[in-house]
Amino acid sequence: MEVEKVVGLDAGHPAIPDRLLGSDIRWAIGGVGQAAAVNAAMSMSTGDMIAILEDDDEWLPGKLGYQLLLLADHLFVSCNQREIDLKGNFIRYNDFATPSGWLMTREVWRNVGPFDESFRFHVDTEWLGRLNRSGIRRAHLVHLGAEKNPNGWLAKVARHSLVVQDADVTEPLVRRTVNPGGGVQRILTDAEAALQSKKEHAAMWSAFGEIPW
Repeated sequence: MEVEKVVGLDAGHPAIPDRLLGSDIRWAIGGVGQAAAVNAAMSMSTGDMIAILEDDDEWLPGKLGYQLLLLADHLFVSCNQREIDLKGNFIRYNDFATPSGWLMTREVWRNVGPFDESFRFHVDTEWLGRLNRSGIRRAHLVHLGAEKNPNGWLAKVARHSLVVQDADVTEPLVRRTVNPGGGVQRILTDAEAALQSKKEHAAMWSAFGEIPW
């Protein structure tokens, strides 16, 4: 399977690593922030299917293959992640549907629309709210032994997704690096970031009647 690679760059940090110059990767520079970078990449992509891989995350071998099997019956497939720190140490399993676990048809992106560039911290969650509202069928692939807690993440995701386990998937198919300088930490330590986060949560409650998962 040929994989098209288009990288969206934040206009505030447009540097391209030297080792990747001259490769088969195409570069798209958007506005400022995650949403603008992804939107720029999406506008340059041409494939029938779309998957997102954020810069500090990693797909395990077979990730797309397992998801493609589900894409026959669901137009959007996500998966959970194994969270690690910058040294590769295990932190936790995260069962939320973060962008590095997404695979969708181009039709889904076109129907739901681009990321909302007015959002800074909950870009993906807001987009999932619009996806849920569209009625598009979703599946969420998790590893064997994923949490069964009725009050946990999977219970939230299951409100809108069919949760699927595969006997061959014994670990999450995405490794997600938790950066101490990332958005979660900024919300916890910076008053301006915390206020913006609250505004985004309020906007989602107003639009969707919930914080959508």
